[in-house]
Amino acid sequence: MREPRIKINGVELTEAQSMALRVAAGKYVQEMIEKGLGEDERGRSMAALYALRLREVEALMRAGR
Repeated sequence: MREPRIKINGVELTEAQSMALRVAAGKYVQEMIEKGLGEDERGRSMAALYALRLREVEALMRAGR
């Protein structure tokens, strides 16, 4: 599988670095869904929003392959 091309501050990541970032983002989404950021409304809301934003990033990564 070819990894997405990702640039950070003008520096293009290697395929291994892109893979590490993709896997970390996926793991964090999973953690936000399973564990969240607390049981109060603010924690649940923040966890849902983090997961949503990271899903958007994951979709961009898939589109860029």
